[in-house]
Amino acid sequence: MKKLFSLLLALLLLFSALPIAATAEDSSVTVYVTASKQGEFLTTSNQEPTVLLPVLLSEEGTYNLDTVFAEFHAQYAPIDCSYLSEETQWGLGISQFWGDDSGNFGYWLNGEMAMGLTDTVANGDFVDITIYESSSYFESFATFDNTTVEGKTNDPISLTLSQAGFDDSWNPIVFPCADATITIHQEPTGIITDENGYAQLSFTEPGTYLVSAQKETSVEDHTYTAITPPYCIITVTEPKSLTVMHNIAQKYSNETITEDGNMIWFLCDLAMYQEIYPEYVAPLSEEVKQTCLDIIFADVKDSTSASQMSKSILALRAMGYDPRNITASNGETFNLVERLTAKIDENSSDIQNVYALPYMLLALKQGENYATDEQMNTLLEIVINQKEEWQNDMWGVDAMAAMLMALPYFTEHEEISALLEESVTLVTQNQSENGTIGNAASTGLAITGLSATGTDILTVVPDEQTAVDGLMTYLNETEDGFLPNTNSFSTEQGFRGLVAWQYKAAFPEKYVYDFSEFPQSPAVATSDETAEPEITPEPTVTPEPTATPTPTTTPAPYYGGGGGVYQKPTPTPTPTPDPKDLEKETVISRRNPAVKMPKTGENKTFFDITDHKHRTQIEALAKHGIINGKTTDTYCPEDTMTRAEFAALVTRALCLTTAQSTPFTDISKEDWYFDAVNTAYHFGIIKGISETEFHPNGTVSRQEAAVMICRASLLCGLELALSSVVMGITCCLTIVGIPFGLQSFKFAQLALMPFGAKIV
Repeated sequence: MKKLFSLLLALLLLFSALPIAATAEDSSVTVYVTASKQGEFLTTSNQEPTVLLPVLLSEEGTYNLDTVFAEFHAQYAPIDCSYLSEETQWGLGISQFWGDDSGNFGYWLNGEMAMGLTDTVANGDFVDITIYESSSYFESFATFDNTTVEGKTNDPISLTLSQAGFDDSWNPIVFPCADATITIHQEPTGIITDENGYAQLSFTEPGTYLVSAQKETSVEDHTYTAITPPYCIITVTEPKSLTVMHNIAQKYSNETITEDGNMIWFLCDLAMYQEIYPEYVAPLSEEVKQTCLDIIFADVKDSTSASQMSKSILALRAMGYDPRNITASNGETFNLVERLTAKIDENSSDIQNVYALPYMLLALKQGENYATDEQMNTLLEIVINQKEEWQNDMWGVDAMAAMLMALPYFTEHEEISALLEESVTLVTQNQSENGTIGNAASTGLAITGLSATGTDILTVVPDEQTAVDGLMTYLNETEDGFLPNTNSFSTEQGFRGLVAWQYKAAFPEKYVYDFSEFPQSPAVATSDETAEPEITPEPTVTPEPTATPTPTTTPAPYYGGGGGVYQKPTPTPTPTPDPKDLEKETVISRRNPAVKMPKTGENKTFFDITDHKHRTQIEALAKHGIINGKTTDTYCPEDTMTRAEFAALVTRALCLTTAQSTPFTDISKEDWYFDAVNTAYHFGIIKGISETEFHPNGTVSRQEAAVMICRASLLCGLELALSSVVMGITCCLTIVGIPFGLQSFKFAQLALMPFGAKIV
């Protein structure tokens, strides 16, 4: 019924959009008719409500209401419903309408009571007719302030209802219609108009809705319908942000997810999404889930990283698996939760990592008795003690936003509750006038954190741009992700934010990333015996007498951890690669296609590093084109580095390029570092000292160096190693006693440490 109604409305809009053209072409007239009886709309032969139905009058001449009603019946009335009119002592009148011959008819032309059937009509006029219940009581003609409204899902839509009547001198008046019940598709909603006739409603699904109202009154112990049914056709569409969210979900709800470096997070996002919108996309197939399991196991089986364990636990619970009951591909069983809590008992250094800490807290809330109160309190003490670190927004709000996802679980803790409130204020203070809170990834993460706390992210900021509006400024051309397109990092975190926003709207009492009520099935990896392809023996070849072949292998692809492709040996006569080199190169390539290994060039050295203790590292970087030296023959290893130099070294180390530009006004195309700064900014490795200044010649500080290298690590998909990276960089820079600047030789030692790239 709704579909047919939508088609009729589409025709209505088509006709209403072209009345002048139609009249000019053939002199035809289109009038829109609404018919009702005792507070309800009549229905057509197709069982559709008779609301704003277009009646085409194509005969030549003028048209009156009698002609309109006759043609209205001819086009829409059921077979047994006829229309008759006749001359009476009061003029031309209706004797039968829609099969009713009671004579209790009232009709209005363009909202005013008509004088009679001979009243003429013009193109685009609106005609209302009703059949009263009794000749002794007539319903008051009621109207909304708008007959058509367009809105977005979940947005409030306001209507004001009025009714016609007479004053004490029997002059016609219009006044607010209070205490009327709003209906949708003629079903009562429970929404009542106030004393001003005002009502507000919203719709969670896109579509076309017929909104009306009902009201009754009692006269001499008899209840009558008090008003004719008003009408407003509300067309609801989805905000683009929700359309984009659905597009991303559709894109990753298949085998695509297994090929993505952000697979673990997409699994968590999709699990929440599926709870809100079970009808939009099908759940992941068993085959895809098994592939995801195998990838997770390959990454976490021998991992000692608390961050990696935590995220793997979240992903397993999102798929309905028990991280305490895991069987690896070789048949080995292990309990991932116990491994994680052991890190707490050991007071391992990586539980201090503020980037991993929120995910540890979330992971240990995914089931009963995953952690003891003492273990959870240990983590919360770290949260409290390190608040200055994770609340520091100098380089963005990512650490703070991630913490907001976890802390709502612990609001009964007074200090945690206070930290939560402080952090919400700090994050919202970082919202710019266009709604963004950093780049797309940071904005998405901020939306997630704020939504997790129950904060209304649609709070208006200057220029009336919300955080969602800000996120949408990074929308890609295909509207299924966020820029940059070089990897899915921004898309995943943007998707995460949109899902968390809608999740809290749908389930305000639930926590985000809470899979504790999901099934806990045993998690079993594909057995090595079944995963190995059957090997076909090579034909026997008699070697030449002088040849001494050594059996070697070359890699054949198979799914490994982190959403990429590892290499598994398959017999073939080629040289065996160094496993360490192969593993490190694969780590980079499978995490992010934009990140590549620097190519090997000619040997290069500088005369001022002959006796330097880091000569080997400096020459290796020069060989790969990562550094060029101050001049052709000098490197100046003891010089401090500028922010521009550091940006150039990092982008060269990862072979990153882009045609994008930056908002910085203190760099120009003539500067040697112009492309490097643009690239580093585009990939989120650097930020300016303000929205328009980069300060390229400023000395890079230890903190800036650590943060930039960590961001580059994130770009490579190595967030799980952030703790050791930060500690390693900070420790090394502190030992050499550099209070403000990073020396060039020290970069040679540290440059590729977080990227897993072996170049020497």
